[in-house]
This record gives sequence, C-alpha cells and structure tokens, in this order.
Amino acid sequence: MQSSFGGSRFRWCPVAWDVDRADWRIFRLDRIERPQPIGVQCAPRELPAEDSAAFVTRVLAHFRPMRRVVFIAHVSAAELIERFRVRAEEVETLDDHSCLRRTGADSLEWTTVRIAHLGVEFEVREPRAMVEMVRDLGRKLLRAAGDAE
Repeated sequence: MQSSFGGSRFRWCPVAWDVDRADWRIFRLDRIERPQPIGVQCAPRELPAEDSAAFVTRVLAHFRPMRRVVFIAHVSAAELIERFRVRAEEVETLDDHSCLRRTGADSLEWTTVRIAHLGVEFEVREPRAMVEMVRDLGRKLLRAAGDAE
C-alpha cells in the first residue's frame, strides 16, 4: 500500500499482523532495517477492513490534524455536490446561485487547489491561513502568466 505520511512524500506501507503486539500494523519500508527471514509462517488472517488501502486510510485518519474549512461557492448546491463529489447534507444552500460548504481538511494546500480546480467563483471564510494561501496562490499564478501585480 502506498500512502502519504505528513505531507506530499509517499512511502510504501506494508500491512501485516504484528505477532509481538497481537494486532494489525502499518509498517514503513523506509524504517525497516536489516530484515531477516525467520522461516516461520503465520496462519492467514482476515484484514480488519475491505482491503489494505482502506485499513491504512482508516488508521492514518486518526493521526491527521484536521482544520476546519468554510467556503462559499457561487454555484447551486446541486452543482457543487456534483463537482466536489460530496453528500447533499454537507452543503448548505444560500440561494439559487450560491452555497456554503463546511469541511475538515488535513491539508489546506490540497483543499485550496481542489476548490480552485472546481472552476467556479468561491470565497474562503475560514481559516484565515487559507484565505492568505489563496491570495498568495493568486499572486503566483498571475506572475506565472506574466501579469504584474
């Protein structure tokens, strides 16, 4: 299973039963030193999830610092639900042409890019750090396009 730990760097993470702890564990290959075959085979066990990816996702979700994000999208709630691929109860209709989305984000950078990629007008309300991130990204994009500030 390939996963991200604390940022955009990806690492391979084998999922295995830890006989010392009598529990399922995620092991990082970059932290395994001098692996040695011991010649002992364990009985097959059923994963405590649909598959190893689901297990890793569930376990790592407990370690991510979540930040509250609130933004207004200037599209109908139905359109935001379709574009952002979220459940209807996660979007609040403000009027026919705008809606409010409250969510948690472990990465403000990724959430900023994801919202911007929707291709709709939006306003970030919270957190203040994300408002500044959007401003900074806007300036960088203008410079990249050759436009002066």
